[in-house]
Amino acid sequence: MLFMSDKPEKTAPKVEAKLRKDFASAAPLPYDVLLEGVYQPGSLGQLAGDIANSVLADFLVGGTRPLHTIRFHVQTPRPVEVKVNVIKAQAVCIGSILFSTFVRKPVAGHAQLEDEKVFGKSKLVGEPAVAARLNDNKMLIGKLNKFARNKYLVGNTEILSKRFVDLRPIDGGHSLLSVGTMPRSKWFGLASTFDASEFVQIADLVEASL
Repeated sequence: MLFMSDKPEKTAPKVEAKLRKDFASAAPLPYDVLLEGVYQPGSLGQLAGDIANSVLADFLVGGTRPLHTIRFHVQTPRPVEVKVNVIKAQAVCIGSILFSTFVRKPVAGHAQLEDEKVFGKSKLVGEPAVAARLNDNKMLIGKLNKFARNKYLVGNTEILSKRFVDLRPIDGGHSLLSVGTMPRSKWFGLASTFDASEFVQIADLVEASL
């Protein structure tokens, strides 16, 4: 997704319209604009160790920092927080995206997706029992490998990133699932989609596997 302006008042409505379509929401999605390095009270990403302002911002090759981050609050079909980084490459465009949601099952420790493999699918590693349950769900592993993208095309420019999948315990007998990804290119980089509904399916599969 390309923008003609780097101003949040111009970028945020375009991102909201696309994300609303991805979630099949009849109503506009509430959002706010975050500045780099500002503490975010009540943020799911903040609970995961300030992912949006540290890990996720450093995903972009060359250390590109976001111009700003748009945080969306989605309630249906399940509560999801989405953080979309807007960056300046050869043009102003979408950078990495962080999806986060609560999983209504406890876990004994962290599980993360291993680095991308040349052959075969990456699996989850970390707390052995948690990783084993999740890896037993072949549909989940397939969807995670497909959804956690590390690059996409914006016109003729390829934006590179690192994949990020993190499941961690939190207070209250719940877990926090966070997936950092990139948009999926369409029409030779002239258009893109976020595949937000895929994240919801992944979260449901994680919950069912635990």
